[in-house]
Amino acid sequence: MKKIALLLLILIACESAIYAQYDEKQILTQQANQLLIQRQYAQAEQLFLQILDKYPNDLNSINQLMNLYFTLSQTDKAETTLKKYQRILPPQTYSEFYIQLLVTQAKVDDAWQEAMRHLANFGYDEFKFRRLASFFERKAFYDKVMELYTMARNRLGKPDLFRLEMANTALNCRQFEKAIREYMAYTESNPVYLFFTNNQLKTILQEEPSLISVVSAIADSSKSSVLKELYANALVNMKDYKTALSIYKQLDPQKMWHFAEDQAAVGNDSIAFEAYSYLENIETDQVKKMDLLFRMAELKYQQRDYPGSEQIISGCLSMPFWKDRNLYYRSNVSVKLRKLMAEIMLAKNEPVDSALVWLNEAKKFSRNNLEAQEMDLEIARLYILNSEKEKADNILKTINYNTLMETRSYLNFLNTFLAGETALADTLMNEFIIRYPESKYTNDAIYLMMFTLNMDEQDRSTFYSAVRLLQLNHPSGIDSLEVIFKHNKDEEILLLAIEWAIAFGDETRAAALLQYDFQDEIASDYAALLRLLLVADRDEEQRMAKEFLKNKPNSVFSPDFRKKISRWATSKPNI
Repeated sequence: MKKIALLLLILIACESAIYAQYDEKQILTQQANQLLIQRQYAQAEQLFLQILDKYPNDLNSINQLMNLYFTLSQTDKAETTLKKYQRILPPQTYSEFYIQLLVTQAKVDDAWQEAMRHLANFGYDEFKFRRLASFFERKAFYDKVMELYTMARNRLGKPDLFRLEMANTALNCRQFEKAIREYMAYTESNPVYLFFTNNQLKTILQEEPSLISVVSAIADSSKSSVLKELYANALVNMKDYKTALSIYKQLDPQKMWHFAEDQAAVGNDSIAFEAYSYLENIETDQVKKMDLLFRMAELKYQQRDYPGSEQIISGCLSMPFWKDRNLYYRSNVSVKLRKLMAEIMLAKNEPVDSALVWLNEAKKFSRNNLEAQEMDLEIARLYILNSEKEKADNILKTINYNTLMETRSYLNFLNTFLAGETALADTLMNEFIIRYPESKYTNDAIYLMMFTLNMDEQDRSTFYSAVRLLQLNHPSGIDSLEVIFKHNKDEEILLLAIEWAIAFGDETRAAALLQYDFQDEIASDYAALLRLLLVADRDEEQRMAKEFLKNKPNSVFSPDFRKKISRWATSKPNI
């Protein structure tokens, strides 16, 4: 019994020692790995060396050290470590490390010969080709990467193998045509990569625009809608919108719809109109057809082609569509068309009453009480601008939807302000700001009150009239602003007149007003920014922006000027 007990104690002691060793190595390895994650490479190296001192056959530590040395391009340490542990490492692992070492040392020919021996000894498969290629790719030996991928295709009999890898490598070594072919072939089989490939083609075509012919030839020779869409997108990126439009006609109409929406969003109205027109001609759903016609009318309106817009709307309103209640209640297009007609009336300087007729007509086609109250707000706004305060008040009192209370509150302020009730307007403005600090109307309310603070009664009355006229799309409101400026020399008033001249598309008048020598520094800087909006030539715009930044780098408007010279700038700053 004593012997048995003694044996058990010995076994337990040995087992404890083994576990202790294991625990120690495991803890040190975990600590070293954590240091690697934290990029504390020197500390990690010391821990791995410490592990190898105690456990010289630990393959994990050898592998980690070798990878660490390659990461840091410490070729001497890598070579020493590789020689030291050559007998311990498995032959395949040693061969891989040796190839990496030769590549890191820029001994490309030797590395290539070793890579060929590696494949011959350990087998030709996708994984090995990919891994070997990665060694050469890390050091930008792209010709060898291309050679390995080509060899893999031929050796394994898979001509489509490594399409994406080949494309990226070809792009890196500026073999642009090769890159295009590989990207497009890959995307044809993997449509989810369409967006990625579109960006890659954009990069290539910015360098070599003539290669659009390659994209065209590939797309034309294929029945793949994905490739045709790639071609269309490439044409858009190159601003060849007409050709892009012709390609989109070959695709699913939904693609054309997105194209039209995108062009409308960036102000390319004529192309957007053509796209909508094409869709309208092929559309069989009456509701969608009406929506397309509305968008076409809206584009005409934005181009200030009011007769063209009115003609489209009149054609819409004469269609049998409106006799089928089930149809027009599927969409709010009936409301939108009539609302747009009201805006056209105002743009044509027709009496406010004519616009009100259309808004009241639009209200009749509201599908629910919310839509009806939305139209009430539009009607109330026109009453305000037409100096019919009581009528506006009566409507605003009826608004009770939470989603509309913000607009209602602002219109209450505006109605009071334009009626000249300054003290009450100030109270309503403050209440509005407290309740809706992030509202789109907040700046407008503050702006309006600010202008009138130091005005006499005559100028204040003229300003109210100007605001009404400008909101009703009457350019004569600018005349009123000029009258005020001549009287009180408030440069903010002149800047407002310039803003409205630009908004009305009267660039000649805006340019004339910008000839004024602004004395206030902030006003002068803002005037310089407004001048940029009138510059059609891109190079001149850049020159003016750079000149401003050179002279006034700390101006409050400097960020807006920097946007102008940024390659990411896509639009004019808001005014």
